[in-house]
Amino acid sequence: MVLLPEQPPSSSLFLHDLVVSQAVSGQGIGALMIKRLVELATQMGYCRIRLVAVQNSAGFWLKLGFVSKPIKVCKSYGEDAQLMEMKV
Repeated sequence: MVLLPEQPPSSSLFLHDLVVSQAVSGQGIGALMIKRLVELATQMGYCRIRLVAVQNSAGFWLKLGFVSKPIKVCKSYGEDAQLMEMKV
């Protein structure tokens, strides 16, 4: 994770991508990665983690504690895309 110095501080960490190899998919590795991200976000002083759930992934994020936010996202993300957030 890199924070650019010219950007103002933010209370939100934005997760752009989470990718797990198909060879180990379904073994809880994604959940472990998010658990570690939550720890780091808390240590760094963030209040929330936000992401755009795409490709029917909202169920995965809901299981991890994210909630859907009623905020429209760019159409280029796809029809099922939704902004999701977890308070840390």
